[in-house]
Amino acid sequence: MSKKKIKRGLVLTGGGARGAYQVGALIAIAEICKDLNIDNPFQVISGSSAGAINSMFMAANAHRFHDGAKQLKSLWEEMYVNNIYKSNFTSLMKTGFRFILELSLGGLYKKKQARALLDTSPLKGLIEKNINFSNVQKNIDSGILHGVSVTAMNYTTGNSRI
Repeated sequence: MSKKKIKRGLVLTGGGARGAYQVGALIAIAEICKDLNIDNPFQVISGSSAGAINSMFMAANAHRFHDGAKQLKSLWEEMYVNNIYKSNFTSLMKTGFRFILELSLGGLYKKKQARALLDTSPLKGLIEKNINFSNVQKNIDSGILHGVSVTAMNYTTGNSRI
């Protein structure tokens, strides 16, 4: 009778700055795995919100877990407000005005009501620039990963996306 290979999972929660703390844990795990000659300790990776960013980054780098964890640390070290949301006066005034207008008209102005005061479009660019999404599928196809699941909320619509 053949033994089934154990599949380990990694679940990373949301919570903004909590994502930065997760990187420290990932680096520690990567160092231990390097000492034990373990290439990738997790066959299933899941995350929510900030944890989804870390999850997708590590899923894209599962074939090089140790180096991926170090690169993720570098990404978080370069994480500034302007990489996450537009913080200039014009953008803040525009979104603030839209937020007040949509809330004061009770949904008459648009079908969707405002859910956020900030324009997070820079975060989308940061994610697209730093995560090689095609590597995720390659890592699944090669058997390095068994599965990946992430969820995040669209602050404009209030809908979760999986």
